[in-house]
Amino acid sequence: MLGLRLEQLGREGRLGKPIVIAAQQRHELCHDASKLLRMAYESLGAFVRALRDAGELVTIEASVDPRLEIAEITDRVVKAGGPALLFHNVRGSQFPVLTNQFGSERRIAMALGATSLSEVEERLRSTIDVSLPGSLGGKLGRLAGLAAAASSAIPRQAIGAHVQQVVMEPPDLGTLPVLTTWPLDGGPFITLPLVFTRDPETRRPNVGMYRVQIYDGRTAGMHWQRHKHGRAHADKWGAKIPVAIAVGGDPALTYAATAPLPPVVDELAFAGYLRGKPVRITKALTVDLDVPADADFIIEGWVDNEDLRVEGPFGDHTGVYSAADLFPTLHVSAITHRPDAIWGRDRGRKTTDGRRVARQSNGTHLSPAASNGSPRDRRLQSAGGRGLSQPRDHRGQEVVSRPGQKGDETRCGGWDT
Repeated sequence: MLGLRLEQLGREGRLGKPIVIAAQQRHELCHDASKLLRMAYESLGAFVRALRDAGELVTIEASVDPRLEIAEITDRVVKAGGPALLFHNVRGSQFPVLTNQFGSERRIAMALGATSLSEVEERLRSTIDVSLPGSLGGKLGRLAGLAAAASSAIPRQAIGAHVQQVVMEPPDLGTLPVLTTWPLDGGPFITLPLVFTRDPETRRPNVGMYRVQIYDGRTAGMHWQRHKHGRAHADKWGAKIPVAIAVGGDPALTYAATAPLPPVVDELAFAGYLRGKPVRITKALTVDLDVPADADFIIEGWVDNEDLRVEGPFGDHTGVYSAADLFPTLHVSAITHRPDAIWGRDRGRKTTDGRRVARQSNGTHLSPAASNGSPRDRRLQSAGGRGLSQPRDHRGQEVVSRPGQKGDETRCGGWDT
């Protein structure tokens, strides 16, 4: 019989007594250990290289305009079931733009270091399940998995932050390749921002994803609504709240910021668990916040709750324009980036494929983490995993929007497929 000799410890035998684990038990142990060896991307560039090696990326060298053109090209590729796109020559900016990186189930699985979404679901369920397998090999593998999950979930302070290697002097939002997606959009919008805030009383951090409209080189509109954690932090701070926005880095962190997690789950810890390696963090330069050290860009500043400006309209993923309204203003104090920074951008347009991928990712493999019985969780479940059934504005009031019809100015042009 093939076996693996281990030293049995604890109550089952005396210290140092050799035991033999049968082949089946050894297989269980090796299977659980192998699931810990998932990939962690050290930058968005590393993910781009993985996409290229997998045949999931097309590079575009032609000059393209960040106003409407990149979005239109991406929209057509998405609807054709095409690959991720890397635009190298973006007018008005030195930085390349990556789009459609989460446009298929395979690419989402790759972003989370897995071969399939079901693998991610199994990984999550096995960690949450508190029961132990009956066999010794299964128990050892289970305990090893729990220890590794706990270790990878704790963020680590970095010595030397790649994202702070280049400090933009003076900071200028206009140098970033922020896209305008639709003709009636109020301006260019950052649509994959990781917005870092913290509770002024508990100092507990939060990472959310709230669209940011660029006004000029130093100011932008922060679209956080009343039911969002970032807005709750802002209300506690009063007039001004320190904020940092990360763009790029390991896509696991980008995804964690969008996940329907219960309030007790820290997004950085969840990202560390997903990637199987702790997220490296560093102190921001001008605000008292920890930020991901391996992001591609960090935008720092203060949101002024008393400086309200018109934000929007915005061609939303629902297929209609969100109405313009007053939102607080971000005043930028610093911008840093990696020397090889890549600007990540989502599609921002409604397609059947986008709805399917969203259901598969958020509604399936994250359901064990989201199901904590909280009021928010019950609302998510009642909506079939699609989120709140009725959209609300930043003041908590219900927003009524009707689907666009032909000739209706509220309609986004990519609705028809």
